[in-house]
Amino acid sequence: MTGEQSTPEDQTMQQDPTQRLLFHDYGRPVLTVSYNVPFLVRIKSLFRSFFQLLHIMTPPPIAADIEFFELRKSGGRDVHGFNDLLHKLYTTPETSSLPYDRWYVTEIKGYKNRGKKTVQHEFIIATVQGPGKNNFRYLRIHRRIQKGSVVSSPTTDEQPAAAAAAPESSAADSSDVESPTTGAPQREPNRIKKRALDDITVSKDPRSLLEFGKSEVVEHVTFPTNHISLPQLAVLTRCINEAAAGYHLATSNCYWFAYTLSEALKQKYDGKVIESSSKKGTWNGLAVNFVSRKIDVPNLNERFMIEWDEFLNRIDRTVHNPDNKHVKAAEQKAEEERRGREEERRGREEEERKRLAAEEEIRALRALLAQNQKPSDAANLYPITKLEDLKTR
Repeated sequence: MTGEQSTPEDQTMQQDPTQRLLFHDYGRPVLTVSYNVPFLVRIKSLFRSFFQLLHIMTPPPIAADIEFFELRKSGGRDVHGFNDLLHKLYTTPETSSLPYDRWYVTEIKGYKNRGKKTVQHEFIIATVQGPGKNNFRYLRIHRRIQKGSVVSSPTTDEQPAAAAAAPESSAADSSDVESPTTGAPQREPNRIKKRALDDITVSKDPRSLLEFGKSEVVEHVTFPTNHISLPQLAVLTRCINEAAAGYHLATSNCYWFAYTLSEALKQKYDGKVIESSSKKGTWNGLAVNFVSRKIDVPNLNERFMIEWDEFLNRIDRTVHNPDNKHVKAAEQKAEEERRGREEERRGREEEERKRLAAEEEIRALRALLAQNQKPSDAANLYPITKLEDLKTR
């Protein structure tokens, strides 16, 4: 019909025959595709896909201070509980490859509360250094009375101390009490006494650990050449606890615990004494008679090395035990996560393959039409109305 005017759609199809394939029966376009993608955009898209693939295949990094996560979360643990936390860490598949010496002790400081009417408590703050630059944590290690507990043992290796050399019950560090977390072997004389609670608390700021009133440094020891690792420190404190599980007002008290830990570290790891005060191990100027317990530090260190070997053997037995339910559950979880990442990677690759195939097929179609092929012939060879049709072919 010569009298009819052509629509804009008809004019578009006459100028570019390929548009016939992109128009609906009613003459309305359903899809407009641009193939002029700049080369730089394609390169950026390729690199983006590559890095996304690496992110999927690479497991998340392990936190630098994961050794202290549970300790910080719980606000502190007794020395037996901290040993258990480290054992669990080193037997979990995701963290079993962590080096034991990732964190190690660089120095210790002995602190004493000031004041005649206040608790003259003594405790140790150990500085530990970890991976990275200037990465430090501070551990407060000390002895208190475990609330609501008593111990009794038939051994008689301890002599009673003079009352004049011991703090009064109202002023001694027996006022520092804590709820029990984990039991310990009993090696105390045949008398009823409170159970000792030797605990560890971690912080990034050592000042936050000085919560027992005003404190002053009574000893400062560094370890410039021979460092003790974090799990070794945990095992050593447990050995000291097992040597005296009960709290005695005059002997196995906070003074005895701080002294024993300091001496064991100095002798075993060549500690260099920077500062030592005469106030160490005293109460109101009187020497507390904890030395009468006759702790054999070299023998304690020998016991520590035996316990350290057992700690390592226990980890090895747990890791290589095929029937361990915790290890099996962790391995199953890790395998499920790996499979999930692999399926996601394959899905992305399949989507990319379909996209490239669709682009290639459309380019082939345009090349045929550019060679003066009839649109109807091209449509028979490549029947397409939507780009999604190419993706499903």
